[in-house]
Amino acid sequence: MPSSSNNVPMTIREEEPLLLNSKLDNNLAQTSVMPLNNQDASGFATAGGDEFILRSQRSWIIKVGPIKKYMFKGHLIRSVRLGYFGGKRRKLSVQVQAPHHATTGGGGGLLALSRLFGGGKQDGEESQDLSQTEADGVMAQLSENDVVWIKVYKKPKQVGDDDDDASVGTDGGTESMTDGEPTLISSAEEAEYSVESDAYELSDLEILERKNKTLECKLGTGNETVVRELRFRSAVEADAFARVYSKLEKMVSERTQEQLAKFRKSSAPAESVVHDLEKIVDKSGEAIAILCEIVSAQSLPIADMYSTDPYIIVRMGRTEIHRTAHISKNRDPIWTIRNGSLFLLEMTPEEFFSFPSMSFVVKDFDQFGSNEILGAVHVPLQDLLTGTGERKEYVITPRKGFRSTKDEDFKPRLYLRFRRASKEDILFMQNFEDNKKAVGVYVDETFLRYRPPHLGLTKRLHKKGDNKEILNRVRPFPDPDRPEDTKWMTKDEINQDSLVMSKNWVEAGSGGRERVGRVYLEILGCDKLPNMDSLTLDLRDATDAFVSVVFEDAIVSTDVIANTLSPRWPSWSQRAFAFNVAHPSSDLILAVFDYDPEASPLQMLSRAATTSLHDAIGRVQVNLSAFHANTVYTLCYPLYYGEKAEEMTKSNGKVWIRLRKEWVDVRRALVVAALPPHPPVFVTVARPVDYQVAHYTTEGAHVETDFSLSIFTEYIQELQSYTELSNVAIDAFMAVWLWRGHYPVTFRGRDVLLPLHSITAYIWAIVLTRNFNTLPSFVFFAIGWGFLATNEHVNQSPSVWHRTPHFLDGLRLLLNFRWTDMSINIDPNYNAEAVEAYQKAMEDRVSRRKHEKELELQYDMETKKRLGVVVDDAEAEDAEIVNSHRNNILSKVKDLVNPMTLTVKPVLHPIQLKLRSVIIGLRITKSIIMWDDFYYAWWITFFCFAISIMLVWIPWGWMMRWLLRVIAWVGFGPWMMLVDQKYFAENPDMTEKEREELIRKKVETRYDAVIKAASDYQVRKERIIKLKSMSTYMFGRFHLRVPRFNEDLITINPLPESYAKAYDPSKAPPIHFVDHKYGQRLEGDMIPMRDIQIAQKKKAIASKEPKKTHMQARAGKALGRFRKSVAPLGKRVVDGIADGEHLITDNVPLLGRKSGQNGGHQTRNGAISEASKSNKID
Repeated sequence: MPSSSNNVPMTIREEEPLLLNSKLDNNLAQTSVMPLNNQDASGFATAGGDEFILRSQRSWIIKVGPIKKYMFKGHLIRSVRLGYFGGKRRKLSVQVQAPHHATTGGGGGLLALSRLFGGGKQDGEESQDLSQTEADGVMAQLSENDVVWIKVYKKPKQVGDDDDDASVGTDGGTESMTDGEPTLISSAEEAEYSVESDAYELSDLEILERKNKTLECKLGTGNETVVRELRFRSAVEADAFARVYSKLEKMVSERTQEQLAKFRKSSAPAESVVHDLEKIVDKSGEAIAILCEIVSAQSLPIADMYSTDPYIIVRMGRTEIHRTAHISKNRDPIWTIRNGSLFLLEMTPEEFFSFPSMSFVVKDFDQFGSNEILGAVHVPLQDLLTGTGERKEYVITPRKGFRSTKDEDFKPRLYLRFRRASKEDILFMQNFEDNKKAVGVYVDETFLRYRPPHLGLTKRLHKKGDNKEILNRVRPFPDPDRPEDTKWMTKDEINQDSLVMSKNWVEAGSGGRERVGRVYLEILGCDKLPNMDSLTLDLRDATDAFVSVVFEDAIVSTDVIANTLSPRWPSWSQRAFAFNVAHPSSDLILAVFDYDPEASPLQMLSRAATTSLHDAIGRVQVNLSAFHANTVYTLCYPLYYGEKAEEMTKSNGKVWIRLRKEWVDVRRALVVAALPPHPPVFVTVARPVDYQVAHYTTEGAHVETDFSLSIFTEYIQELQSYTELSNVAIDAFMAVWLWRGHYPVTFRGRDVLLPLHSITAYIWAIVLTRNFNTLPSFVFFAIGWGFLATNEHVNQSPSVWHRTPHFLDGLRLLLNFRWTDMSINIDPNYNAEAVEAYQKAMEDRVSRRKHEKELELQYDMETKKRLGVVVDDAEAEDAEIVNSHRNNILSKVKDLVNPMTLTVKPVLHPIQLKLRSVIIGLRITKSIIMWDDFYYAWWITFFCFAISIMLVWIPWGWMMRWLLRVIAWVGFGPWMMLVDQKYFAENPDMTEKEREELIRKKVETRYDAVIKAASDYQVRKERIIKLKSMSTYMFGRFHLRVPRFNEDLITINPLPESYAKAYDPSKAPPIHFVDHKYGQRLEGDMIPMRDIQIAQKKKAIASKEPKKTHMQARAGKALGRFRKSVAPLGKRVVDGIADGEHLITDNVPLLGRKSGQNGGHQTRNGAISEASKSNKID
């Protein structure tokens, strides 16, 4: 009788490979091997994918003893669950697996592994014993992608079976565990143990002690480490397992050394893995640095009653590399930098290659009890080494007790990113480790905070001069260049100095990817501000004013001018800002505040009932699209605290500013404005006091997202007010129909109003009656014609500050090859009498219409009473309550205590938010129609006229007639029977299964787009959440949306005392930049690049480019002038936004350019600024 052997034969069937998915829980009754011979030139195999090949396996039947020791706080503690040896019968399997498309190592690895794992025969043949000498003599080799698993399998659970692996007791089986000859595992027995109980990598197992046929082993990693006894059937089997384990350890070590030798000696091409390794490992070979990001997970198993609290542990072998924070009750978690998404892997090559993969263990956090393992992902080293930061998907291998769905689209998945860590990444991660709980780490790069005053209680504010004149202390401080002369000045001298060109400028903002220009802003002063500090104990205390400015992704503030109601910012103070422009339609928002010390006892006593530290005085949203280039504007705006009509009846003073626009290329700016609006822009601050300032500046006094019955009612009223536009439409129709003149012309010495709109309508009416094919052309022409009429109506105002650029101005900029000089001069109080008369006429007109409406309502009520109709007085009372002005704080208190508010809030609040979206959309639409946003209105008009001209030549009638003929001839002929037989008729020979499969495919095809859209949405959602978290860490926790359009109900225009002057760039002095506050733009994934890093990168690239000669530059400009006007906007036109490198260099004039460029500067004495000819924008 042939003797039994413990050597399980190796079945090699190359033609029928056994493919296992990442769950690796299929039946392992047979061992299959697939030839893998797709190595690259370097000898390293490429890895990836979710399918694995079981290359080799060896199994034993064992008994697993109870837990002897377990890990507690980093130490192995003896378990109290002791007793006589028993345990559960299990199958112990050693498996070598590789990804489906991976390669093997050389040297006859498969045959050697076969000999190592048994070298025996098939069932029924005589088995051979594996002696110590024969095993050690085998020269086996693992491939680069092979992963060695040690798995424990059990039988499927039966009714009444105790599934506790740590339980103690007898097995209850009939087969004895003797010390006799080893027993061969049959195919039936192999299949009987089919349920995976535990799985360990080779490095997760350590043999501590051997006693005859019992091995004491340490299993697992981290807190899951336990010590158990594994009892084999015989000492020969225990010895065979120990020798296999030892041999595999030696093979892994040899593979590590081989990989190190290959990578160090290789000179492979760029596409090989070896070349990628040389990029990752430094020249000395001391360390491998890889940046890793845990992006998100989807469709995790439910571990608790209804959900899961997942977190992830990252390990290399037994070493824990990283651990994320847990996310409560979320089966689709997204990890961010705040909860541990990023970590840096730094290892020596020897340490790195000693592990076959990196493990990501997904666990469920439990407040009480042990944390359950949901599954794991094992990432091959090649994925780590060759990653470029792309988002990769891995199917999570579920662990025991948690099964994934059978649907491939909804299996639990983990999304990861890997890339080579740059020096910036390493520095960032080191800084992050030191400031994990901090927020706003880089806020000083982007936020220019106001500078508090240095005025003590003992310092006097006024004194008499030598000539008995009143001298005022100059605030915030004297000129550092001449401190004695500027310490005390008269009021007129301070006013004159505020008009002098600023000495110190701050560049702010990123300007987006394609900077189109720059806006220069100077805060000159304020007049007639209210005294916000009248309640303090200091009798001489008055308003301490400062101005906060927001433009796109930049937020800056001026110095604080203390104790004055008419502050003036001197030319040497912090008041001048140069904002980089990303989109021509962006508005400039500024707000005036009263500064209060954060820790002043007097302020805390007098302001105990207030909610904000700095009192808001008023705000202004400046419409930059209404201003011309080549012009310096000195503007005076009224200040209003709120945005409601009743809050604008009385101003809180005035603010004086000076600004100028400058474009890199005016036609490019015009084309950029035609593109879709740039993405939403946010500004972020770190401190609550800064948030209060930024919130009022960007959003105003009222938080319209909070529920309030008053806001809800105001929205309804605003919607009703738009119905009054019907009167405007009726007036316009009557003017066209009755040939009322509107366009002034001079005919034979007489001023005549020419009815151009009536003439145009008459011509189109005749054309349409003769040729109905022109109807599509007329539709587009009518839209453009309406916009043109609105532009004409707006420009009829005698006030130049209520006008907008004309449509022809934009057309000249688009068509002319050279810059068109559009600078203008406007005197203070220009056409003041006509403006006053026009405003009075408009007020009378509004008052007359209001009176007519009241008379109409009065007569309507009288008529109803005469007819016996009862009028509901409650409606009138409600209207009176709605129209009455209520204090904002008092209204909020009423809303809180009002039980009706608490009752209707769940119903009305969502409606209020939707109404707000509608209202904002209507306001933006109104601003475009009224040409408040010049660029969008101009492009709509231009495209409508262009499409109208193109459509007029298309014979629509002929085309429709022939289209209907083709449809009739082709779609309704007798040959449609053949189409029916081919595509629509059911096949009578089709079986029920085939019919079900056809229906299933139709449904799947229908939902393919839905699944793809959901995946795209998930990626966008991940990016938004991660960028917000990264922005919190970098810039602060308070995020505020910057309006891209004027979303206020009423547009504020400059006052008549404003003025503008053209400038001569040849006389403009240079600009001196003292600081650069970068924008808060973030680009990229994993660790996004900040604006300062983008600037430095562009500067480095620009410094490497060869400089062109003067003749080459002139030739390039001459040949490329037209190309630039039509070039794709994705092409970089202006490079270099690094520190000290600007669109305008230090020698470029402050508010002046060369004639035909942009901007200008008005000096104190009215002279025109001078520019350096050698510094102009090309």
